[in-house]
Amino acid sequence: MWVSPSAPFRSQGAGVWVSPSAGLWVSPSAVGVPFRYRFFHYLPHSAFRIPVWGVPFRYLPHSAIRIPHSPSPPHPSHAMLAGMIVTIDGPAGAGKSSASRELATRLGFCFLDTGAMYRAVTWAAGRQGLDWNDTHAIARLAESIDLQLSGDRVLIDGTDVTEAIRSLDITTHTRYAADNLAVRTRLVTLQRQFAAGKNCVTEGRDQASVVFPDAECKIFLTASPAERARRRHQDLLSRGERIDYEEVLLKQQQRDLRDRSRKVGALAKTADSIEIGTDGLSPLEVVDRLERLVRSRMHWMH
Repeated sequence: MWVSPSAPFRSQGAGVWVSPSAGLWVSPSAVGVPFRYRFFHYLPHSAFRIPVWGVPFRYLPHSAIRIPHSPSPPHPSHAMLAGMIVTIDGPAGAGKSSASRELATRLGFCFLDTGAMYRAVTWAAGRQGLDWNDTHAIARLAESIDLQLSGDRVLIDGTDVTEAIRSLDITTHTRYAADNLAVRTRLVTLQRQFAAGKNCVTEGRDQASVVFPDAECKIFLTASPAERARRRHQDLLSRGERIDYEEVLLKQQQRDLRDRSRKVGALAKTADSIEIGTDGLSPLEVVDRLERLVRSRMHWMH
């Protein structure tokens, strides 16, 4: 099959063009303006590739490009038609969850709280009385439970654990799930399945670096250690837990060190992530800033 920017085509789904004479056609100017979908990765000199097919090719002005012919065009539900992914990574207490959830609501995107997934596995392990040092038992548990994210609720085997997983005890023990390679592998798979084909805001530690390295918009949300500890302390007090600010700050410092030194899925800002500090900003101002950034990327894509 030959693909040429001058070939006749008509729109058929997001980013797929079908020609009655040749099947699947792709052009960077199909709608009169440059555009980009997740299966296009711009390379220098206006080249791009479609990794889904596994056969790189270059767009050359005034010339056609030959790619292997497929008996039928890919179905619109395939991963190549996936929506826009916005990753929001950052340390504990930076306000990722609340800001990401509100941002997703404003954009009309789905929201993926990956931290809640690790907390949920931790809750299930504690509920079954597993030995925290038994990595194999915790890994088997992660494979066997039915973990569901439904709106803003987290369900384990049908039980709503949304509030239970936010306790200080769960926070303290979450590292046993997060540091478990088999658990991370399982949850990364679930995270990708959750976001497949959707417009999605996803937050965590390794979303830009590991889970969605090709995300269209990557954000690193942070704040000073003192500010993050203050927010966490207030959150715990509002939940009825009595704890000193100094203890919260100490636990946070220990968690930051573990998050950054984790062998797999460590907290890290990727080179193409945009850092946003939230010190001195209200929750509304943080979301306003995030929304402006994401919408600017959406405009660029189209």
